[in-house]
Amino acid sequence: MEGRKASVDEIVGNLGKDERTRFENELIRAQNIPFTLLLEDPEGYKKIINGNYRSKYEPLALLGSLNTFKAP
Repeated sequence: MEGRKASVDEIVGNLGKDERTRFENELIRAQNIPFTLLLEDPEGYKKIINGNYRSKYEPLALLGSLNTFKAP
């Protein structure tokens, strides 16, 4: 299973208060299926580090939030 996000703004939007639960539930449903989240923006990580996205999320908080979804 693969999840595609076209931009950092799109993935940050999925981590907001209203959408986060829905996003987490999608991941829970996919827990027994190999899952990859693909950010199609070639400068996505750079944008996250520099805070270049439409959200009040601080860059380190956003990275921390994204890292909570990593599998060991």
